[in-house]
Amino acid sequence: MTVPVETSTRRERGWVYGVSIAVLAVLVLIALLSFGSAREDAEARDKAQELVDQMAAAGAAQLPSVDRVAAVLGTDGGVACSDPASALGKAAIFAGLANGATGPGYRPTISASRAVRAELLIVGVYCPEHLADVQAIVDDLQLADADDGGSGY
Repeated sequence: MTVPVETSTRRERGWVYGVSIAVLAVLVLIALLSFGSAREDAEARDKAQELVDQMAAAGAAQLPSVDRVAAVLGTDGGVACSDPASALGKAAIFAGLANGATGPGYRPTISASRAVRAELLIVGVYCPEHLADVQAIVDDLQLADADDGGSGY
């Protein structure tokens, strides 16, 4: 048996080893980031499924897909949970209950109570620590019990 003679220099082997280690490090970093993302995606899907189930139990006529809810609300509830009891959060709730006009035609309306149920469900699932504050805001609103959108005058 014959042993081949090594023809590469120590410097050439160093480059090969260095590049191999760098590529391996990049692949490990990608794997770690993907693992964390997959875990977050699973948590977002679990919360989204819980929200969709609660919407179905509340009698929602049309349910959003779990994927859409997970994409919009993520794991933390997104904008719906970023201090929902603040002045901006109240304004967002009130804007959703207005007549939809802009400028001088913009007026609040007596909306159906179902108009705020989804907001309460979102806050209850994603940030239950704010639920009492948002419930207090909703309790101060004049809402119609009928599901006709408040237009049954």
